[in-house]
Amino acid sequence: MGYTHPMDDGQERTFKVKFEGEGVDDYGGPYREIFAQISNELQKTSQAPNNLLRCVLPLLLPANEPFKFVINPGLTSQSSNSTFEFLGKLMGVALRCKVALPLALPSSTWKIIVSQELVINDLLHMDNGAFAMISQLEQMLLCADNNACQSLMDMSGIKWTARLSGNSNLDLIETTGNTLAIGEIPAFVSALYKCRLRESETATWAIRKGLTSIIPKFAIPIFSWNEIETKVGGVPGVDINILQSNTEYDDGISPCDRHIQTFWEILHSFDDTEKSAFLRFVWARARLPNSSNLSQKFKIQAAVGLGSGKSPDCFLPKAHTCFFSINLPKYSSKEIMLARLKYAMWNCTEMDADFKLSDSELTGWPE
Repeated sequence: MGYTHPMDDGQERTFKVKFEGEGVDDYGGPYREIFAQISNELQKTSQAPNNLLRCVLPLLLPANEPFKFVINPGLTSQSSNSTFEFLGKLMGVALRCKVALPLALPSSTWKIIVSQELVINDLLHMDNGAFAMISQLEQMLLCADNNACQSLMDMSGIKWTARLSGNSNLDLIETTGNTLAIGEIPAFVSALYKCRLRESETATWAIRKGLTSIIPKFAIPIFSWNEIETKVGGVPGVDINILQSNTEYDDGISPCDRHIQTFWEILHSFDDTEKSAFLRFVWARARLPNSSNLSQKFKIQAAVGLGSGKSPDCFLPKAHTCFFSINLPKYSSKEIMLARLKYAMWNCTEMDADFKLSDSELTGWPE
Protein backbone atom coordinates (compact mmCIF):
# COMPACT_ATOMS: atom_id res chain seq x y z
CA MET A 1 0.00 0.00 0.00
CA GLY A 2 2.72 2.49 0.96
CA TYR A 3 6.40 2.85 1.63
CA THR A 4 8.81 5.27 3.24
CA HIS A 5 12.11 6.23 1.61
CA PRO A 6 15.03 6.79 4.02
CA MET A 7 15.21 10.39 2.76
CA ASP A 8 11.46 11.05 3.23
CA ASP A 9 11.78 11.96 6.93
CA GLY A 10 8.99 9.52 7.86
CA GLN A 11 6.46 10.56 5.18
CA GLU A 12 4.58 7.49 3.93
CA ARG A 13 3.66 7.56 0.25
CA THR A 14 2.07 5.51 -2.52
CA PHE A 15 3.79 7.17 -5.49
CA LYS A 16 6.53 9.64 -6.34
CA VAL A 17 5.94 13.02 -7.94
CA LYS A 18 7.80 14.84 -10.70
CA PHE A 19 6.79 18.42 -11.46
CA GLU A 20 7.40 19.23 -15.12
CA GLY A 21 9.60 22.31 -15.50
CA GLU A 22 10.61 22.44 -11.82
CA GLY A 23 13.96 21.25 -10.46
CA VAL A 24 12.69 19.40 -7.40
CA ASP A 25 13.37 15.98 -5.88
CA ASP A 26 10.38 14.36 -4.22
CA TYR A 27 11.30 13.48 -0.65
CA GLY A 28 7.82 14.22 0.66
CA GLY A 29 7.21 17.88 -0.16
CA PRO A 30 5.95 17.46 -3.76
CA TYR A 31 3.91 14.44 -2.63
CA ARG A 32 2.05 16.55 -0.05
CA GLU A 33 1.81 19.45 -2.51
CA ILE A 34 -0.12 17.28 -4.99
CA PHE A 35 -2.91 16.75 -2.46
CA ALA A 36 -2.95 20.45 -1.56
CA GLN A 37 -3.24 21.39 -5.26
CA ILE A 38 -6.04 18.88 -5.89
CA SER A 39 -7.97 20.32 -2.94
CA ASN A 40 -7.48 23.89 -4.16
CA GLU A 41 -8.43 23.14 -7.77
CA LEU A 42 -11.59 21.25 -6.82
CA GLN A 43 -12.73 24.19 -4.68
CA LYS A 44 -11.52 27.07 -6.85
CA THR A 45 -14.40 29.35 -7.80
CA SER A 46 -15.08 31.94 -10.50
CA GLN A 47 -17.93 34.31 -11.35
CA ALA A 48 -20.54 32.85 -13.67
CA PRO A 49 -22.36 35.06 -16.28
CA ASN A 50 -25.38 35.22 -13.93
CA ASN A 51 -23.06 36.66 -11.22
CA LEU A 52 -23.29 33.46 -9.16
CA LEU A 53 -20.19 31.65 -7.97
CA ARG A 54 -19.30 28.39 -9.67
CA CYS A 55 -16.41 25.96 -9.33
CA VAL A 56 -13.89 25.99 -12.16
CA LEU A 57 -14.04 22.16 -12.15
CA PRO A 58 -17.68 21.02 -12.20
CA LEU A 59 -17.40 18.15 -9.69
CA LEU A 60 -18.42 20.44 -6.83
CA LEU A 61 -20.72 23.44 -6.47
CA PRO A 62 -20.50 26.30 -3.96
CA ALA A 63 -23.10 25.78 -1.23
CA ASN A 64 -25.27 28.46 0.33
CA GLU A 65 -23.50 27.76 3.60
CA PRO A 66 -20.31 29.90 3.66
CA PHE A 67 -17.07 28.06 2.89
CA LYS A 68 -18.85 24.82 1.99
CA PHE A 69 -19.18 22.93 -1.28
CA VAL A 70 -21.63 20.25 -2.38
CA ILE A 71 -21.28 17.48 -4.91
CA ASN A 72 -22.81 18.43 -8.26
CA PRO A 73 -26.10 16.44 -8.44
CA GLY A 74 -26.18 16.87 -12.21
CA LEU A 75 -23.19 14.54 -12.70
CA THR A 76 -24.69 11.05 -12.93
CA SER A 77 -22.91 9.47 -15.91
CA GLN A 78 -20.65 6.44 -15.61
CA SER A 79 -17.58 8.54 -16.38
CA SER A 80 -18.55 11.00 -13.62
CA ASN A 81 -18.98 8.16 -11.14
CA SER A 82 -15.54 6.86 -12.11
CA THR A 83 -14.10 10.31 -11.38
CA PHE A 84 -15.81 10.42 -7.97
CA GLU A 85 -14.53 6.91 -7.24
CA PHE A 86 -10.99 8.09 -7.99
CA LEU A 87 -11.54 11.04 -5.64
CA GLY A 88 -12.51 8.51 -2.96
CA LYS A 89 -9.26 6.64 -3.57
CA LEU A 90 -7.30 9.87 -3.12
CA MET A 91 -9.16 10.44 0.16
CA GLY A 92 -8.16 6.96 1.29
CA VAL A 93 -4.52 7.54 0.37
CA ALA A 94 -4.57 10.87 2.23
CA LEU A 95 -5.95 9.15 5.31
CA ARG A 96 -3.46 6.28 5.28
CA CYS A 97 -0.43 8.43 4.46
CA LYS A 98 -1.46 11.16 6.91
CA VAL A 99 -1.42 13.97 4.35
CA ALA A 100 -4.18 16.56 4.16
CA LEU A 101 -6.83 16.62 1.44
CA PRO A 102 -9.10 19.39 2.81
CA LEU A 103 -12.57 19.12 1.30
CA ALA A 104 -15.21 21.50 2.68
CA LEU A 105 -18.12 19.12 2.11
CA PRO A 106 -21.34 19.23 4.16
CA SER A 107 -22.06 16.84 7.02
CA SER A 108 -24.59 14.94 4.87
CA THR A 109 -21.85 13.78 2.49
CA TRP A 110 -19.57 12.53 5.27
CA LYS A 111 -22.51 10.85 7.02
CA ILE A 112 -23.44 8.87 3.90
CA ILE A 113 -19.79 7.79 3.59
CA VAL A 114 -19.72 6.42 7.17
CA SER A 115 -23.36 5.18 7.06
CA GLN A 116 -24.47 7.59 9.78
CA GLU A 117 -28.12 8.68 10.10
CA LEU A 118 -29.03 11.99 8.47
CA VAL A 119 -30.92 14.64 10.43
CA ILE A 120 -32.72 17.77 9.27
CA ASN A 121 -29.97 20.04 10.63
CA ASP A 122 -27.62 18.56 8.02
CA LEU A 123 -29.55 20.59 5.44
CA LEU A 124 -28.42 23.75 7.22
CA HIS A 125 -24.81 22.88 6.33
CA MET A 126 -25.53 22.68 2.60
CA ASP A 127 -28.44 25.06 1.94
CA ASN A 128 -29.40 27.46 4.72
CA GLY A 129 -32.10 28.98 2.48
CA ALA A 130 -33.93 25.67 2.09
CA PHE A 131 -33.56 25.03 5.82
CA ALA A 132 -35.10 28.43 6.60
CA MET A 133 -38.01 27.74 4.25
CA ILE A 134 -38.74 24.40 5.94
CA SER A 135 -38.65 26.10 9.35
CA GLN A 136 -41.15 28.72 8.16
CA LEU A 137 -43.47 26.04 6.76
CA GLU A 138 -43.39 24.18 10.06
CA GLN A 139 -44.28 27.41 11.85
CA MET A 140 -47.35 27.75 9.61
CA LEU A 141 -48.68 24.47 11.01
CA LEU A 142 -49.02 26.26 14.35
CA CYS A 143 -51.12 29.02 12.82
CA ALA A 144 -54.69 29.13 14.18
CA ASP A 145 -56.15 30.75 11.06
CA ASN A 146 -55.81 28.17 8.28
CA ASN A 147 -57.40 30.46 5.69
CA ALA A 148 -54.87 33.23 6.33
CA CYS A 149 -51.99 30.73 6.21
CA GLN A 150 -53.29 29.24 2.96
CA SER A 151 -53.41 32.72 1.47
CA LEU A 152 -49.75 33.14 2.40
CA MET A 153 -48.97 29.76 0.85
CA ASP A 154 -50.75 30.79 -2.37
CA MET A 155 -48.78 34.03 -2.48
CA SER A 156 -45.49 32.19 -1.96
CA GLY A 157 -46.18 29.91 -4.93
CA ILE A 158 -44.55 26.86 -3.29
CA LYS A 159 -45.23 23.69 -5.29
CA TRP A 160 -44.22 20.03 -4.98
CA THR A 161 -40.81 20.82 -6.48
CA ALA A 162 -37.31 20.74 -5.03
CA ARG A 163 -34.65 23.23 -6.14
CA LEU A 164 -31.42 21.21 -6.18
CA SER A 165 -27.88 22.49 -5.89
CA GLY A 166 -27.00 24.00 -9.24
CA ASN A 167 -30.55 25.46 -9.51
CA SER A 168 -32.14 22.53 -11.34
CA ASN A 169 -35.68 21.53 -10.32
CA LEU A 170 -37.00 18.09 -9.45
CA ASP A 171 -40.69 17.17 -9.04
CA LEU A 172 -41.20 15.41 -5.71
CA ILE A 173 -44.49 13.80 -6.77
CA GLU A 174 -46.66 13.68 -9.86
CA THR A 175 -48.76 16.78 -9.40
CA THR A 176 -51.09 19.08 -11.26
CA GLY A 177 -48.87 22.01 -10.40
CA ASN A 178 -51.17 23.48 -7.79
CA THR A 179 -49.76 25.50 -4.90
CA LEU A 180 -48.99 23.50 -1.76
CA ALA A 181 -51.91 23.19 0.68
CA ILE A 182 -51.55 23.62 4.43
CA GLY A 183 -52.41 19.98 5.09
CA GLU A 184 -49.65 18.84 2.70
CA ILE A 185 -46.85 20.61 4.57
CA PRO A 186 -45.68 17.61 6.69
CA ALA A 187 -45.45 15.30 3.66
CA PHE A 188 -43.80 18.03 1.55
CA VAL A 189 -41.20 18.82 4.24
CA SER A 190 -40.35 15.11 4.62
CA ALA A 191 -40.01 14.62 0.84
CA LEU A 192 -37.97 17.80 0.36
CA TYR A 193 -35.67 17.00 3.25
CA LYS A 194 -34.94 13.47 1.95
CA CYS A 195 -34.50 14.69 -1.63
CA ARG A 196 -32.04 17.47 -0.80
CA LEU A 197 -29.89 15.52 1.64
CA ARG A 198 -29.56 12.62 -0.81
CA GLU A 199 -29.47 14.62 -4.05
CA SER A 200 -25.91 13.41 -4.81
CA GLU A 201 -26.13 9.99 -3.18
CA THR A 202 -24.96 8.11 -6.29
CA ALA A 203 -21.77 10.18 -6.51
CA THR A 204 -21.24 9.91 -2.75
CA TRP A 205 -21.49 6.13 -2.91
CA ALA A 206 -18.93 6.19 -5.73
CA ILE A 207 -16.62 8.18 -3.42
CA ARG A 208 -17.23 5.61 -0.68
CA LYS A 209 -16.45 2.79 -3.10
CA GLY A 210 -13.10 4.39 -3.90
CA LEU A 211 -12.38 5.08 -0.24
CA THR A 212 -13.10 1.48 0.77
CA SER A 213 -10.73 0.19 -1.90
CA ILE A 214 -7.95 1.80 0.19
CA ILE A 215 -9.42 1.65 3.71
CA PRO A 216 -11.05 -1.64 4.84
CA LYS A 217 -14.82 -1.37 4.49
CA PHE A 218 -15.46 -2.66 8.01
CA ALA A 219 -13.28 0.14 9.45
CA ILE A 220 -15.26 3.04 7.98
CA PRO A 221 -18.27 2.91 10.37
CA ILE A 222 -15.85 3.10 13.31
CA PHE A 223 -15.48 6.80 12.60
CA SER A 224 -18.11 9.48 13.13
CA TRP A 225 -18.72 11.81 10.20
CA ASN A 226 -16.58 14.63 11.64
CA GLU A 227 -13.78 12.20 12.54
CA ILE A 228 -13.50 10.92 8.96
CA GLU A 229 -13.59 14.53 7.70
CA THR A 230 -10.68 15.42 9.99
CA LYS A 231 -8.77 12.22 9.19
CA VAL A 232 -8.93 13.02 5.47
CA GLY A 233 -8.56 16.81 5.55
CA GLY A 234 -6.65 17.60 8.73
CA VAL A 235 -7.63 20.05 11.45
CA PRO A 236 -9.06 23.38 10.18
CA GLY A 237 -6.85 26.28 11.15
CA VAL A 238 -3.26 26.06 12.35
CA ASP A 239 -2.58 25.93 16.10
CA ILE A 240 0.73 27.78 16.42
CA ASN A 241 1.16 26.45 19.97
CA ILE A 242 1.19 22.88 18.61
CA LEU A 243 3.65 23.92 15.89
CA GLN A 244 5.89 25.63 18.45
CA SER A 245 5.89 22.62 20.79
CA ASN A 246 6.92 20.38 17.87
CA THR A 247 9.88 22.53 16.76
CA GLU A 248 13.55 21.58 16.74
CA TYR A 249 16.32 24.18 16.56
CA ASP A 250 19.55 23.86 14.63
CA ASP A 251 22.95 24.03 16.34
CA GLY A 252 23.71 27.60 17.30
CA ILE A 253 20.02 28.57 17.49
CA SER A 254 18.07 28.82 20.74
CA PRO A 255 14.35 29.38 21.32
CA CYS A 256 15.48 32.27 23.54
CA ASP A 257 17.18 34.10 20.66
CA ARG A 258 15.60 37.46 19.91
CA HIS A 259 14.87 36.72 16.26
CA ILE A 260 13.29 33.35 17.18
CA GLN A 261 10.99 35.00 19.72
CA THR A 262 10.08 37.60 17.12
CA PHE A 263 9.34 34.84 14.64
CA TRP A 264 6.83 33.19 16.98
CA GLU A 265 5.24 36.53 17.82
CA ILE A 266 4.62 37.09 14.10
CA LEU A 267 3.15 33.63 13.57
CA HIS A 268 0.79 34.08 16.52
CA SER A 269 -0.36 37.41 15.04
CA PHE A 270 -1.29 35.87 11.67
CA ASP A 271 -4.92 35.26 10.78
CA ASP A 272 -6.06 31.76 9.76
CA THR A 273 -5.39 32.32 6.06
CA GLU A 274 -1.84 33.54 6.73
CA LYS A 275 -1.13 30.66 9.12
CA SER A 276 -2.24 28.15 6.47
CA ALA A 277 -0.14 29.90 3.82
CA PHE A 278 2.92 29.76 6.07
CA LEU A 279 2.42 26.05 6.79
CA ARG A 280 2.08 25.31 3.09
CA PHE A 281 5.26 27.33 2.43
CA VAL A 282 7.30 25.24 4.87
CA TRP A 283 5.50 21.85 4.68
CA ALA A 284 3.41 21.80 1.47
CA ARG A 285 0.17 21.34 3.40
CA ALA A 286 -2.28 23.93 4.70
CA ARG A 287 -3.44 22.05 7.81
CA LEU A 288 -1.80 20.25 10.71
CA PRO A 289 -2.49 16.56 11.34
CA ASN A 290 -5.07 15.66 13.96
CA SER A 291 -2.47 15.23 16.71
CA SER A 292 -0.63 17.36 19.23
CA ASN A 293 2.50 15.25 18.69
CA LEU A 294 3.67 15.61 15.09
CA SER A 295 5.61 12.66 13.70
CA GLN A 296 7.68 15.05 11.57
CA LYS A 297 9.09 17.97 13.56
CA PHE A 298 9.36 21.55 12.34
CA LYS A 299 13.00 22.65 12.11
CA ILE A 300 14.37 26.19 12.31
CA GLN A 301 17.84 26.49 10.83
CA ALA A 302 20.31 29.29 10.31
CA ALA A 303 20.26 31.26 7.07
CA VAL A 304 22.48 30.03 4.27
CA GLY A 305 24.26 31.90 1.51
CA LEU A 306 27.13 34.34 1.23
CA GLY A 307 26.41 37.51 3.14
CA SER A 308 23.36 36.18 5.00
CA GLY A 309 25.16 36.70 8.29
CA LYS A 310 26.40 40.22 7.59
CA SER A 311 23.35 41.53 5.70
CA PRO A 312 20.40 39.37 6.81
CA ASP A 313 17.79 41.97 5.79
CA CYS A 314 18.74 41.41 2.14
CA PHE A 315 17.74 37.73 2.24
CA LEU A 316 14.42 35.90 2.19
CA PRO A 317 13.66 32.90 4.39
CA LYS A 318 14.13 29.60 2.57
CA ALA A 319 11.85 26.62 3.12
CA HIS A 320 12.46 22.91 2.55
CA THR A 321 9.02 21.32 2.30
CA CYS A 322 10.35 17.76 2.19
CA PHE A 323 12.03 18.19 5.56
CA PHE A 324 9.57 20.68 7.15
CA SER A 325 12.27 23.25 7.78
CA ILE A 326 13.06 26.91 7.29
CA ASN A 327 16.33 28.84 7.03
CA LEU A 328 15.57 32.01 8.97
CA PRO A 329 17.91 35.04 8.75
CA LYS A 330 18.49 37.14 11.86
CA TYR A 331 16.50 40.13 10.67
CA SER A 332 17.18 43.47 12.31
CA SER A 333 13.53 44.24 13.14
CA LYS A 334 10.12 42.66 13.50
CA GLU A 335 8.77 44.75 10.61
CA ILE A 336 11.43 43.48 8.21
CA MET A 337 10.93 39.86 9.28
CA LEU A 338 7.18 40.21 8.79
CA ALA A 339 7.62 41.68 5.32
CA ARG A 340 10.14 39.00 4.25
CA LEU A 341 8.00 36.15 5.58
CA LYS A 342 4.86 37.39 3.87
CA TYR A 343 6.65 37.92 0.58
CA ALA A 344 8.07 34.39 0.69
CA MET A 345 4.74 32.83 1.73
CA TRP A 346 2.71 34.41 -1.04
CA ASN A 347 5.26 34.54 -3.87
CA CYS A 348 7.64 31.60 -3.47
CA THR A 349 5.27 28.83 -4.55
CA GLU A 350 7.56 26.91 -6.94
CA MET A 351 9.73 23.98 -5.90
CA ASP A 352 12.80 24.50 -8.05
CA ALA A 353 15.88 24.78 -5.84
CA ASP A 354 17.01 21.13 -5.67
CA PHE A 355 18.77 21.00 -9.03
CA LYS A 356 19.16 22.96 -12.26
CA LEU A 357 17.06 21.78 -15.18
CA SER A 358 18.63 21.19 -18.57
CA ASP A 359 17.42 23.29 -21.50
CA SER A 360 15.47 20.32 -22.88
CA GLU A 361 13.50 20.06 -19.63
CA LEU A 362 12.40 23.71 -19.67
CA THR A 363 9.40 22.93 -21.81
CA GLY A 364 6.51 24.66 -20.06
CA TRP A 365 2.90 24.04 -20.98
CA PRO A 366 2.06 23.50 -24.67
CA GLU A 367 0.11 26.30 -26.34
